[in-house]
Order: sequence, then structure tokens, then C-alpha cells
Amino acid sequence: FSTLERVPGNFAVTLPKIEHEEEIEALRMALEDLGVNPAIEIMIETPQAIRNVKAFHAAAGPQCRGAHLGPYDFMSACGLVSAS
Repeated sequence: FSTLERVPGNFAVTLPKIEHEEEIEALRMALEDLGVNPAIEIMIETPQAIRNVKAFHAAAGPQCRGAHLGPYDFMSACGLVSAS
């Protein structure tokens, strides 16, 4: 990013395997330090993350464009194995 003057309007940073809102806050601060303001998409991949999704949304603020469920990691975190 250091060589970019701006990011494309539809650009988003996807943050995987989030457990705590501080991780999102750190990402926002790093992006701010770089002088860019892309959308943020969060990955929900554990039961803990589902419990924290409202806090994640608040931490991402107006940059939050979406949340995605990572089904394979989620199943694994629940002790389940995919049949395929």
C-alpha cells in the first residue's frame, strides 16, 4: 500500500480468523497509518466469533461492508469433520 495514493472504490480488506475486536481496531489503525480507507469484511470462523459479531461490527465502524461465515473452519472449531 505504501506506493498507492488511493485504493479502488470497491476494494475491501478481508480479515480472517478474528477472535477479538482489538484485531479489527488494529487493522483500522494500520490502514489509517497508510492513508487508505477501504471497506473491511470480517470472517466468522469460530463459535467465539459468532458470539462477538456485534462487537466486530462496531469495531469495524462504517468501513464494515460484510461478514462471511467460514464453514470449514467453523465446523473444525466445533469438532466436526466434513464428509467430503
